[in-house]
Amino acid sequence: LTVVNSFQGLRKNTIILVSSDHGFHLGEQASWTKHTLFEHSARVPLMIRFPHLLPPRIIYHPVELVDIYRTLADLAGLPQPPDHIQGRSLRRTALYNTPIRNFSLTQYPRCPKSWDRLWDSNCKRITAKQIPIMGYSLRVNGFRFTEWYQWRDNSIHHSMLSLHSSSDTPAKIIATELYQFDETQIDDADAYERQNLAHIAEAQCSVINFRHALRLLITTCQHSPPQELIPPCELEVSRYIANAQICMI
Repeated sequence: LTVVNSFQGLRKNTIILVSSDHGFHLGEQASWTKHTLFEHSARVPLMIRFPHLLPPRIIYHPVELVDIYRTLADLAGLPQPPDHIQGRSLRRTALYNTPIRNFSLTQYPRCPKSWDRLWDSNCKRITAKQIPIMGYSLRVNGFRFTEWYQWRDNSIHHSMLSLHSSSDTPAKIIATELYQFDETQIDDADAYERQNLAHIAEAQCSVINFRHALRLLITTCQHSPPQELIPPCELEVSRYIANAQICMI
């Protein structure tokens, strides 16, 4: 940044983006490195510098790494990527502090060597056909909802069937997790995801709505063409999420 800002030509036509493909555990949740769907592994830094973005600021809206491709194409003035490219440009979010969604999604598999050792479950040197469990995690303001499903036919559509389908049976749920966050303590690595609330009676309203949001997002919304505005499918996901958050108030 110092070098770019010291040269007028570079300052006017240089885009810088700094991120990471995963976070890192150092023993939190009895885990090491990146092989989880907890906050330590799923949350990554994202810093963007581009011309006309002043002054520097921190933005707290949830975004996803799939947004990077469309963001760079937009900022560089390149042709809009084809519809099969997922994500949404973060240019308006960076310029105007405008959210593009009220959630972020993370997906990670589990390959336990035995059902008695679910914690020993890294999926190394195997094919997609050999993956037995897939986990999906929704991060929203104040909560993380994670659900683990039996991975059937190596397909998202077969693993989590649409809510609107009455002819098929949803895949077996292996485990459900719900964590409530105090966002004011998010920089304290030991202050969150300490208690799974998914199985207490008071949280069932939230679990049901988060589950609806997650299944709809995976089976339908991710396969819709990208749009400048929030598509109707994601608006429905957002309504489920809002209901889930209200349930826990």
